[in-house]
Amino acid sequence: MRVGDVGIVTPYGAFDFLFNICCAPNDPINPLVLPDGFRPLHPPLMDTDVSEFLEYSSGHYIANQDVSQIFSASHRP
Repeated sequence: MRVGDVGIVTPYGAFDFLFNICCAPNDPINPLVLPDGFRPLHPPLMDTDVSEFLEYSSGHYIANQDVSQIFSASHRP
């Protein structure tokens, strides 16, 4: 995922990518068909506009009673 990605969170918790609001319509990341009147974010974001915070290290997850962690056979801890 990248800054500007627009999509839908599926019922299974996956992110279904639709398009990126920071990229031009002809950028390879964007599909050929975009929403009517699509224009990328202007002015474009600068590197200084985006901050990254690491709340949890690799291997951690957040869950409640309705969420469970699923491993594929080849990725069990």
